[in-house]
Amino acid sequence: MGAIAITSASPTRAIVSKPAADSPAMTPASRELDDDHTLRRQATGSCPLCQRHTRLTFHHLIPKALHNRNRYRKNYTREELQLGINIYRRCHSGLHALHDEKTLGQELNTLEQLCNDPAIRKHSAWVAKQCD
Repeated sequence: MGAIAITSASPTRAIVSKPAADSPAMTPASRELDDDHTLRRQATGSCPLCQRHTRLTFHHLIPKALHNRNRYRKNYTREELQLGINIYRRCHSGLHALHDEKTLGQELNTLEQLCNDPAIRKHSAWVAKQCD
């Protein structure tokens, strides 16, 4: 198990990775990788699920409620547990409404897995059609 591999087919910079050693003042949940692999805050951008350009919220790929469980503490580092993606609030709410935290942590813990899930794809397509 161990490392979480995250790739993104879209050119967005929605993936958040391990925190840089030289930026301890920021929390990993509020950062993202720039092209030069430095971290910066992200308030708006394109959601990798619905492709809407809007304000984004941080989604832990392994839900925080699972971080203290032995399975996750033994198989992942603290930095790996902090990995996540920045997504639109409606997509984020949909993820948690469609799947419980155990399923999100075990089966849907990469952006690729989230994008390939039929229920999430259907929800994201619906969100993309909504107007604000």
